[in-house]
Amino acid sequence: MPPEDLHLLLKWSPVRRADTIEAHRQIAERAGAVWWGAISRSVLISTERLQLVDAQLQRGQQIYAFLYRTGDEPDNAQVVRTSILQITTAPDEVDDERRPDYYTKEECRLFVLLSDFEELPRGWVLKHVALASRPTELISPRALQNQTNPLFVAERPSPEDETSLVGGSVWWVNQGTSYRVQRDDGYLWAPVRTQGGYSVSYHTNVAELTPGDVVVHYANGAIRALGEVTGPAEQRPKPPGLPDRWGDEGHYAPVRYHELEQAIRISDVPSRTTDAGPFTKDGDVKEGDLFALAPEFAETLQRTFASRWPSGSPWATGERSQQLFEGDERSALREQVEWVSDSPADNDLLRRRPLARALATRMRRLHEDEPRTSFLRLL
Repeated sequence: MPPEDLHLLLKWSPVRRADTIEAHRQIAERAGAVWWGAISRSVLISTERLQLVDAQLQRGQQIYAFLYRTGDEPDNAQVVRTSILQITTAPDEVDDERRPDYYTKEECRLFVLLSDFEELPRGWVLKHVALASRPTELISPRALQNQTNPLFVAERPSPEDETSLVGGSVWWVNQGTSYRVQRDDGYLWAPVRTQGGYSVSYHTNVAELTPGDVVVHYANGAIRALGEVTGPAEQRPKPPGLPDRWGDEGHYAPVRYHELEQAIRISDVPSRTTDAGPFTKDGDVKEGDLFALAPEFAETLQRTFASRWPSGSPWATGERSQQLFEGDERSALREQVEWVSDSPADNDLLRRRPLARALATRMRRLHEDEPRTSFLRLL
């Protein structure tokens, strides 16, 4: 029985064209999406599997294609994660405008429409991907080196990732003209589907937001605010004031905005590489709404502009995120987590600030449910 969320791992060889990824990425950036043709003389995918993937797309589920470069050792192989918008074996469904011209449709037995190219760290697949047929075991190097293509896989978090996210994730949101509307009413919202009827990751990411997550708000060429997610995400109709081009149903999350007194220009932001999350290879901001920030980039951003983050925001200098508590017990509860967050920002080797945020969130929830409960219940 395959896992509920199937993804594809598409192997490609640099022998025919070394810049295969870049050729496809350029078309995706220009046209919004690009067709990836799997070159083969034999059938690559069963009708049953094709129907499973198509059913996931129709339900609006996020499906990834991992573009895996062969020829290197698996622990050093290039891999790019993309979002699947459509999958087909019919050449007549593939438009030439969104297909690279260095191969023909007749050479291919499978076509996948892709967007959102994101290069992952080398060796990432070995730590995060399992075969769909064996979803509890990480994929083996042997499976990556054989001729089977595509592979149906499931994505799994590594133990290291689970540890690094203990204090909540950090996100980057591009808001443009919608910034003021969403700021004034305290939320983030993105449509379930695009105008073309597709579900894309930078929209569905809003559904992944959880209380305590930090949001970097970018609009009109600068970082305008630092936000904190204050409640669980849910589906809601489009709030008033948002663009008509967006659909009526979308993902919603409540966010407390802390606006900067002086916005941070994008040209002043360091380390704008593709690994950071929301940037292209040229350091420009990607098209799209919400992107997860790499922990290393988030920490660099926090340190670089330490004096600019607003008072009361999650990254405010000298303030602690456990100030969420209300009532007479607030001071006592704050002191109980003070030791984990009291560390120099540039030498937080134990990642104590994220730990403080996570611990404070748990204490707040326990305090709300059982106000007189001892702190020892958390241990």
